[in-house]
Amino acid sequence: MAPVMVLGRTALLVFAAAALTACQSDKALRVDFSETPRAYVAKDYRDVYDRWTRHDFVMHDVEKALEVWATFKSWDFREAYVEHYASVYSLPDAERATLRNAQRDSLHKAYEFHVTAQSAVPTRHKMDCLAAHCRWPGRCGSICHLTNRATAPGTPRYFPSDE
Repeated sequence: MAPVMVLGRTALLVFAAAALTACQSDKALRVDFSETPRAYVAKDYRDVYDRWTRHDFVMHDVEKALEVWATFKSWDFREAYVEHYASVYSLPDAERATLRNAQRDSLHKAYEFHVTAQSAVPTRHKMDCLAAHCRWPGRCGSICHLTNRATAPGTPRYFPSDE
């Protein structure tokens, strides 16, 4: 009977270790809020965008009623954005520096977020149901106006959630 008990304890320890590891795999991603200079190139933009973007959705019945992406425009994000933008438009160094300075000025004026929301729920009744559960009463109804915008073909997209 002793070997069975040891096997039971071993299995319990293995299960506990696996459960602990599984619970720790969903850690929040750490980001750097400092204005430390970075040497980004245009191809770094997607990784930096992913690091600064959060995504979530609201289910209604069996469909996604609302899906939202929010990107904080930190200095880290802005530096990658400048490099990406300058690459797309082949900006000379002087214009790149002007863009970087404008981004730094914007950074110091306010906390800025880029928010994209989309909904597959076309009826006002369902939007009213969502508004009833909104954390910001009186403001959720305006989200549906964001979902109907169209981007002209060939327009550069700087936020992958626009795709």
